[in-house]
Amino acid sequence: MATRPTQVSENILANCNTVVCHSLTSGKDVDLALNYMVNRLEADRFMSDLRLLDVGECLVQLNDGSTQVPAKCRVGLDGHRFLFEKRPLVRPEPQERPILGEQKPPLHDPPPPEDDSAWDVYDRLAEWARRVASIVAGQGGSVRINALIEMGYSKRHLKQMARGPYQTLTAFGTMVSLTNLGRKVVAVGEARDASGRDAGQSDC
Repeated sequence: MATRPTQVSENILANCNTVVCHSLTSGKDVDLALNYMVNRLEADRFMSDLRLLDVGECLVQLNDGSTQVPAKCRVGLDGHRFLFEKRPLVRPEPQERPILGEQKPPLHDPPPPEDDSAWDVYDRLAEWARRVASIVAGQGGSVRINALIEMGYSKRHLKQMARGPYQTLTAFGTMVSLTNLGRKVVAVGEARDASGRDAGQSDC
C-alpha cells in the first residue's frame, strides 16, 4: 500500500494480481497506475475517473481475467463505515476568486431557440451549477479541475455536472470543459440576465 505508485518498486507492481487505486492527482502516478490496469488504448477513458474519485471510492483491477476493465467500488470495513457516511455540508459557500494562469476570451454564444431544451435545463439546475458553468465559460470553455477545487467546489460538484442527469461538463485529464448543453445553458443564463427574467431552481 502506498499513496504514490511511483514510489513503489516496479517489481512489486508487476507481480500484483489485484490493483486497488484511489484518487490520484500527479500525472506520473496516474500514468503508472493505468499502465498496470488497462492497455494504452483504454488509458484515456479512465484518466479522468482516477482524478475524480471521491473519499472511499477506488478502481479495482483483478489480473485473473475476471474483469476486463477496472471496476469502481467503495472500500472500508464495517467499523470504518462512519468515515464514508454522507453528512450535512458544513463548510462555507465556495468563495469565487480569480483563476490564475493563461486567460482565454470568454464564451459569448447566442441564446438557443426558445423551444430548445436548454431553457428547461437552466431552470432545473442548482444555482451553484449555473455559477460553475459560467466560470468555465469565462475561461474560454475549459478550466483546470484544481482551479475550481481551490475556489471551493468539490469533486462531487464536478462529478454531478459531468455524470448527473444534465451533463454540462466533460472531464479529460486535469481539465473540465463545457459540453454543448453546458454552452447553451450559459447562453440561456446570459439571456435571462439581460432580460431580467429568472426561474426557480432545483438540484443539479
